[in-house]
Amino acid sequence: MINRKHPTREFFEIQKNLRQKTQELHALYEISKFLSSNVNPSRLFNLLVAKAVSVKKAKIGMLYFVSPGREKLILETYYGLNKNSTLLKKTINYKSLDFSIAPRTAVPKIYRDLATETKSSYLRALGKKGYLSCISVPLVRRDRAEGILLVFSGRVNAYNKNDADTLNVLASQAAAAIENARLFKEIEESYLNTVKALTSIVDTKDSFTYGHSERVMKHTLDIAEALNLSEHDKNVLRYASLLHDVGKVGIDMSVLRKPSVLTGPEWGKILNHPEIGARAVRGITFLKELAPIILYHHARYGGGGYPDRKISREKIPLGARILAVADAYEAMVSERPYRKALSKKEAIKELIREKGKQFDPRVVQAFLKVLRKRG
Repeated sequence: MINRKHPTREFFEIQKNLRQKTQELHALYEISKFLSSNVNPSRLFNLLVAKAVSVKKAKIGMLYFVSPGREKLILETYYGLNKNSTLLKKTINYKSLDFSIAPRTAVPKIYRDLATETKSSYLRALGKKGYLSCISVPLVRRDRAEGILLVFSGRVNAYNKNDADTLNVLASQAAAAIENARLFKEIEESYLNTVKALTSIVDTKDSFTYGHSERVMKHTLDIAEALNLSEHDKNVLRYASLLHDVGKVGIDMSVLRKPSVLTGPEWGKILNHPEIGARAVRGITFLKELAPIILYHHARYGGGGYPDRKISREKIPLGARILAVADAYEAMVSERPYRKALSKKEAIKELIREKGKQFDPRVVQAFLKVLRKRG
């Protein structure tokens, strides 16, 4: 029985173990919670390594994935090392880690003193730099090793079987995300291919603007990055920029390819393309979120654009304001049947001149920052 007035070493040891188990359970909870609410595997893997290092009071951690050909390991993420550290190997032969990717032998392994390691020159090199003990845990999914999690301590004999078991549970949570990420990527690629197929129909009708949507997409995503938008918003903008002119499918080719100034009725048809495009995507479940962006990408920040002359400023969806700048710039620097292309310098002057009138000033500033970065 423990004397609470005069705690024994056993009492302190129990307290220490309880704190450790609480930390481990909290780490598991955070990873499980992240898994249930996110499909971003990169963020999950960063969280996994950070939590593994924290829970095991390690100095550094690394996560490698088995290459598609299963002949080497590729660095996915790391924690505690500078990105320029010579200890970070982007690709390594898995045998140099004394690590098996065979289904039955891919098991957690404890290295108690890396300074005396004989089988792995890479691990021995880490030992000489002060990373003296290590746990390696495979990420196994459906009896197949997909990667390896490594954590390193600055002490000899820092880890035991309980530590390896804890990390193994963390790793198994992350391994489930690998398969989810693959499935998500396949669905995303299917969506993108569908969108590109629709875009190619527009390109076929209007050969003078061939490739315009792809170039607008690049500008749009760069602006979104400069504005620190979420991955979800970037994805919506990716599809919206590719499909922003899909409404032109409903316009006669003679109007789209006319080399001279358009008549009033012809210009009226052009003005309808945002509404036609928005109607088209509203009928497709995975694209309906794009409708407001496509509908208002010709709205003017100061009012007076189309299809709604009254909408202005922040009432215009941010995605539409971003697309308006990217679309206008790309149109200005491209050749058209009725005019020559402007130089990039002239197009930039036009964007600056129209700040607060046609374009959102904040979006213009972000795009100018992008252009400066491109050189």
